[in-house]
Amino acid sequence: MYKRRMALLLLISSISIVFCFCHSTTDSSKKENIGTQSERGYEIVEVSETPLYPEQQILLEKHLSICKDEKNEIYKPVVIDVDHEDNIYIYDDADKKIKIFDYKGRFLRQFGREGKGPGDFDKVSSLKIINRNHILVFDIGKRQTMIFDPKGILISEWKWPNNSMNTAIFLITDSYYVSDCLNYGIKSRLYVNKYDFNGKKISSYGEFTPLPIKIFKEGKIPYPVFIPYSNQSFFAGCSKPQRLFHCLCNNYIIDIFYKNEQLSKKIIRSNYSRVPFTQQEKEAYFSQIKKVPYKNYYNLVKKVKLPKFKSIVKRLLTDDLGYLWVHTNERKKIEEKFYSGYDIFSPDGVYEAKVWLDIYPMLIKRKKLYTFEPDKETGEIYVTSYLFKRI
Repeated sequence: MYKRRMALLLLISSISIVFCFCHSTTDSSKKENIGTQSERGYEIVEVSETPLYPEQQILLEKHLSICKDEKNEIYKPVVIDVDHEDNIYIYDDADKKIKIFDYKGRFLRQFGREGKGPGDFDKVSSLKIINRNHILVFDIGKRQTMIFDPKGILISEWKWPNNSMNTAIFLITDSYYVSDCLNYGIKSRLYVNKYDFNGKKISSYGEFTPLPIKIFKEGKIPYPVFIPYSNQSFFAGCSKPQRLFHCLCNNYIIDIFYKNEQLSKKIIRSNYSRVPFTQQEKEAYFSQIKKVPYKNYYNLVKKVKLPKFKSIVKRLLTDDLGYLWVHTNERKKIEEKFYSGYDIFSPDGVYEAKVWLDIYPMLIKRKKLYTFEPDKETGEIYVTSYLFKRI
């Protein structure tokens, strides 16, 4: 029963990532009783609706596209990172391999295979390039962290605790930070913890808000159900300068933690208009639920009362200069293309710009923006990078 429940939770988690559904009845315009900074220990800054540079835009120029050809095959890219020489590392979930390309998109090498043994992959959720181009891999299927050398030889690996699920946030020279979700039966608790490269916990930022799960019972069997647009914690981080950013997706209050792992600043953006959760999107949610291979699960989920509005924040990401990109649920149509709104904050929380992008950034690093783009005719996935600059 435990394995069955964990498999269902993993599938529900995948659905939640696909849709980025987040909703709460929290009123984002409410303000906390803030007191003085000396009493709180952190600064509160309420930003205006207009950014510091309201006319700023992002200029994108396609740099390269990597796709299936006679030398390499990319079927289902999931995560990506880039080293200091602009070599590109891609995990392909279709054949469970990490594939490495040079800065011109030329295939260099690959390693990995599907399995449960040492160095094998099951369901990789993130990878990061660490010292000397070693590769840090997080596998939520195996519930394990692994380190490989540049040639793909396994250096070390360690298991997570039985009730833990890790997702990488950012690295520093000798350690890394993860969101660490601990599952206790039908409940979970979420922390951000610091670990060394042997898997030893060093310190913690404390407890945050996990993805909420509603439990329905059929007889004596509990079934977890992900509620669309539930309020949960999102994170992003950077190493230079060292920052951890946290935001509850319905509040648009950004917590900034500095190097000492203490809350240093809260950035509040009020007067935000909620985006409706359309009937078409609700139907898309239920179509994903139909894929769950458990009898009567779809009928249980149909009991869920879906929200009228989406969350305010869809996700957080940072570039390697320490700027925070807040991906909102705002969208607009320009010349037959749909664009998503991104609010850009400096490492210290200055609201500098609002930009609109018609692509989904997976990584922003070394003055390039990387994304996965499907070909409209063939359905093949291209790993594409764009040179970008703010103008």
